[in-house]
Amino acid sequence: DTPRRRGMSDLEPGRPGRVSRCHLRTRHVAAAAFAMTCAGPFGVEAAVRCFGPTAFFVGLTATMIGYVLPQIFMTCELSMMPPLSNSGVVTWISRAFGAKVGECIGLNMLLYQVVDLATYTTVIVGYAQSAGYEVAAWLPRLAPLLAIALGLAVNLMALDMAAEVFMVVLMLVMLPFLVALPWSAPHFGLAWDHTFDSQMKTTKDLNLFLSSLIWLNTGWDSFGNLAEDVAGPKDLVHG
Repeated sequence: DTPRRRGMSDLEPGRPGRVSRCHLRTRHVAAAAFAMTCAGPFGVEAAVRCFGPTAFFVGLTATMIGYVLPQIFMTCELSMMPPLSNSGVVTWISRAFGAKVGECIGLNMLLYQVVDLATYTTVIVGYAQSAGYEVAAWLPRLAPLLAIALGLAVNLMALDMAAEVFMVVLMLVMLPFLVALPWSAPHFGLAWDHTFDSQMKTTKDLNLFLSSLIWLNTGWDSFGNLAEDVAGPKDLVHG
């Protein structure tokens, strides 16, 4: 029996010689989801100033239900369509519109990712400069290249190893919030009053408000790049 390295359907106990690469579990998928979709807090401040914190929280919840969940379910369904592949959007577009269109989509996504990685580093350097930190003149030019090189290095890893890296990064990102909660507990009342202050000035910019909410919740189609290595459909959906 020749091994069929095709993902979820290959987990067949008792079949000697069967080779499987299905080793990504729910925790791996969850860590990868954070890395692929979490844009960070960039844009949140501007979105809150548009209509206030209450409207922002309502909009964020509505975005999760009406925009994010449909993407998750649709991507999981497309990812499980046989034959399984880690090509994601490129495979789906190729099946629907042909190989040439799929190639154009692949090149477009490659260009987008390069520009996107470079943009994040530029924004972070800008935050540091606006906070009063001295930034060397060469750093804004070098930082995008370092970010692209780091992204390439992660992509060269095996998916399970990359997922473990994502898990460590997730814990490091969340650690300051976990540490800060007990220290900020005595000030929750003041923060609540300030947050829901009816006198807060708002810009009423609907375009900025909606675009920020959507931009903060993009990237779920990247789940298609895990399909061939996920242990089972439930691990993909639950993650």
